Amino acid sequence: MKFHRITVTFDRVFDMLRTQGYQAPAHTLFGFETSTGNYHSIKIPGHPRLETGDTVTALLSEQGNWQTLRGWINHETREIAAPGITGSGIASAAMFIAAAFCLYWTRFTPHSLLAAPFLIGGFYWLRYAITAAAIRKELRKHSPVLPFTQKHPAAHINPPQSHRC
Repeated sequence: MKFHRITVTFDRVFDMLRTQGYQAPAHTLFGFETSTGNYHSIKIPGHPRLETGDTVTALLSEQGNWQTLRGWINHETREIAAPGITGSGIASAAMFIAAAFCLYWTRFTPHSLLAAPFLIGGFYWLRYAITAAAIRKELRKHSPVLPFTQKHPAAHINPPQSHRC
């Protein structure tokens, strides 16, 4: 899998629409403006923070084509917005278990073809989980090393105090 990495700062974010995950995984549609131009109808998995001034490192499947956005890491919050692994891993395991049950139940007779859709679904979700893991690994590999500032969500937590007895 070849990903193209690009770092941008949002000069303006507009037309944001967050969808729930009923028929498809939850995602956010939005547009943004940078010093290089305007980009419309961008789709990102989940509901990440999108604010003017945020800097993100994004992974694109095609160089310069924001319609192929696979995920990003926000430099201000260190939040990763990418496809999830858990749901696809569970779906893959469930499909393979169902296929094994069909094969066991039919004792490898011609009726064993009942397992075929479960095997196909299992491999589909396994491929999705592997791709999601690769995207997250690539984002973590190039995660910015930032100083601990007030912009970080946990910056307000006080360090533990030593108690003297």
